[in-house]
Amino acid sequence: LPALALAAERGEADVMSRPPRKRTDNVLTGEISMLIVAGGINAILSLGIFWWLLNGTGNLELAQTGALTTTIIFQFFLALSTRLKASALTHSPFGNPWLLGAIGVSLGLHLILLHTPMAGLFNVQALSPTVWLWILASTLGGFVVFELCKGLKARTSQA
Repeated sequence: LPALALAAERGEADVMSRPPRKRTDNVLTGEISMLIVAGGINAILSLGIFWWLLNGTGNLELAQTGALTTTIIFQFFLALSTRLKASALTHSPFGNPWLLGAIGVSLGLHLILLHTPMAGLFNVQALSPTVWLWILASTLGGFVVFELCKGLKARTSQA
């Protein structure tokens, strides 16, 4: 849902002052590196939470649930980050209410999955508040790292 909500994002103020893409460029030209960075951060965070939970509890299902939840939460932060070329840290996250609503609905559905009998159908488990705090802290850290990479990319492309 958050990806669909990004379609409702207003254009940035300077979008018409930017030069057009070259005819030979595709839509993702210049963005591939950031996609790789985002995928790398997501993988490191999810595998880290998986390893921590598996080694700490020996519970594979709990570790898998933690990794899944980490990926979901990081994707929410990534949607907030990629909605603008400029840093998300300098713009209000409330600029696209559709995106915030989509994140809220998606999170609600995930919580329903974890805390209802459906959890058994999907082999997931409810997470403790401690695990949630670790997931939120790590994904927020991943968001900040992604934003720093985005800022570095913007600076090097201007130079």
